Formats: sequence, structure tokens, C-alpha cells
Amino acid sequence: KFSTLLFDSHPPSRERLAAIDDLADRISVRTIDDRQPTEMYRSRLQHYRFGFLEDELHQRDFPRLEVLLNQLIEADPSSGELSFFKGELYRLRGEEGDRGKALAAYEKAIDQGQCPPETFRALGLLYGREAKTEKAHTAFREYLKRKPDAMDREMIIHILGKETQ
Repeated sequence: KFSTLLFDSHPPSRERLAAIDDLADRISVRTIDDRQPTEMYRSRLQHYRFGFLEDELHQRDFPRLEVLLNQLIEADPSSGELSFFKGELYRLRGEEGDRGKALAAYEKAIDQGQCPPETFRALGLLYGREAKTEKAHTAFREYLKRKPDAMDREMIIHILGKETQ
């Protein structure tokens, strides 16, 4: 009699199995898609990645940022956005040979497609420092074309106007 009372509060095995199957069916219906969890995570963070990387860049901890970018590029080697940030790392760090590395990274970002408009602003700044005025103007114009509402629009227009006088 005791053993029967103990198990009276639990449904029979067949009912428990049916409840678990029902729960599993409801969970799989809620699944958004069949991507791997890592891919889904990256996809959801993609919208925020640019801002996160800008924040990292402003920290100016270049060794840490370089490790982070290398890891991200390993996972997403065709990202124009990541190549842009690699260029920014080199441009701002300013060590021996970094100007050439920055230029190569920006050009790679453009070749990869889907690069941020800021890639062209950065190219304009680099070319301007090298007194390559026509290349700088071309890059700045492309930047304004791709980002007409840029916060630094007036400054870029001023640079373009100043250098053509």
C-alpha cells in the first residue's frame, strides 16, 4: 500500500513521455531558424558590432584590439567592416609601417564590399597627410555620397573647399 501512495503523485511513465514529447514539439516550433547557436548569436549582435568596435578603438588599447580583431576576422574573413577597423587600428596607432598597413586594410575593406562609409573618410585623411590631394578628395566625396547625413559633413566640405582654393 505504501509504494502505491508514493507513486500516486507522479503520472505513469507513458503520460510523462507524452508530456515531454509535447514540450519538445512546442520548443522546436519556437526555433527561429536552423542556424547554429554561434551563428545566431553573431547575427543578433551584428547590428551593434560597429559601435562596440568604435568603443574599443577609443580605448586605445591597441594590442588588445588587435587580438580581438584578429579573432573576429578569423571567424568572418570577408568582412569589410572588420578590415576597416583593422585599418583604423593601424592609422591611429601610428607605429613604423602602420600607414601602409592602414591603407592596405582600407583598400581590402572596399574590395570586400559592405565596408562602412567611414572607410572613405579614413582614406581621405591618410591621403591628405601624404599630400595626395586628388585621391583625398575622391575618397572624401565618396564618403559624403555614402553618408550624406554624416556628423562631420561640414568639416569634410570645408576640407574639400580649402584644398581647392
